Amino acid sequence: MCKEKKTAVFLAALCFASYAVSYIGRMNYSAALPGMLAEGALSKKQGGVIAAAYFASYGAGQLLNGFLADRGNPKIQVSAGLAGSALFNLLMYFTDSASLMPVIWGLNGYAQSLIWAPAFLMVSRYTGSRYRAEALLLLNTAPSVGTMLAYGFSWLVLRLGNWRVLFLCAALALVLILGVWLLGCGAVFRAPAAPWEAAGDGASGNGKGRRPEAFKRWGLPAVSAAALLILPSMAGGMLKDGVTSWFPAYMAEEFAMPAEAAMRYSLLLPLVNMFGAAVGCRLVRRVQNEAASAGLLFFCAALCAGLLSLAGKRSPAASAFLFALITAAMMGASVILTSEVPSRFAGLGIAASVSGFFNACGYAGTAVSTYGIAWIAGDCGWGAARGMWIAAAVLAMGFAAAAVLPWNRFLKSREAFCLGRDQA
Repeated sequence: MCKEKKTAVFLAALCFASYAVSYIGRMNYSAALPGMLAEGALSKKQGGVIAAAYFASYGAGQLLNGFLADRGNPKIQVSAGLAGSALFNLLMYFTDSASLMPVIWGLNGYAQSLIWAPAFLMVSRYTGSRYRAEALLLLNTAPSVGTMLAYGFSWLVLRLGNWRVLFLCAALALVLILGVWLLGCGAVFRAPAAPWEAAGDGASGNGKGRRPEAFKRWGLPAVSAAALLILPSMAGGMLKDGVTSWFPAYMAEEFAMPAEAAMRYSLLLPLVNMFGAAVGCRLVRRVQNEAASAGLLFFCAALCAGLLSLAGKRSPAASAFLFALITAAMMGASVILTSEVPSRFAGLGIAASVSGFFNACGYAGTAVSTYGIAWIAGDCGWGAARGMWIAAAVLAMGFAAAAVLPWNRFLKSREAFCLGRDQA
């Protein structure tokens, strides 16, 4: 293995591991929620407010931190995110106040938002064009692996302690991965020929002198086409993280099972979601249009949500599998909207900003969904919540379909511009 490939593999693995382990400090709330509800520490609506505060803060942070990642130091941003998340998990361990928890968990959301855009930028910019596709696919499997890791970690801790101890153990895990991140980055940055120092493939948008011309030729068409993908991004957040957050509570209430049993079923979601990330990448390569690919995945989510309504309370295994298919389809859509679409803007040097923007849209949808699910399920039952999921998927599919032709025109204009630049 050549030195460049070794460095690329090491950097991609480092970003993957750090992002995956960070999920322990965010998904642990979903695992702790059934116990918090059972003990009366929170009402269902209070639980929804805390989750919504996290996702609203996370989404707003993505918007800001994507912009900063294109202009700042990604190593410092990720370090700050891991350290901050460890601190706020520790504060959740000590607090008893239901009114203070949304503030703490909202700050945790902002800390967690410091991690994705810098990690995406480091992988897309510094691994080199030969290894970028594989490295980005690895990074995009990190949410699935991280969710599975978080659920397994949470299940183990809940067997040994209560929901409060779960926040303490998550803080310790984040401190550990922070140490790994700092040591790993130190090793990479000390390399005599770091890949980003000699990167000349244009992935980072280093050709600043070409930005005005590039934006004039294909930047504005891209923005107008991407605007139609905002609502699908929001719907994707509703159907991925929003649904995942309430999945343990759904299983516990619909099938009258203890929290530990619901957590075992929860492990199925990230296991299937890993395949969703790969499907999203492969679908784009085959269809050659990000909007059309996302639309197909929303169709799959709508179909599975409809089948979930038909399944009702008959089979917990069948319901868990349909949930897994819905979130896997949305994982594929997330890969498309937060990695594949932003990579088209690399020549403008705003790939991380675009990725952060679409992530922000997704988590705005998640914030609405987490509280919306709590409100609808609490007042109208889980059947009404399933209806909301179907409607969101169908609406997103329609917007993605409307974006197909504008996005295709953008891709053609971008290809023509890049071809003309290369020939010049």
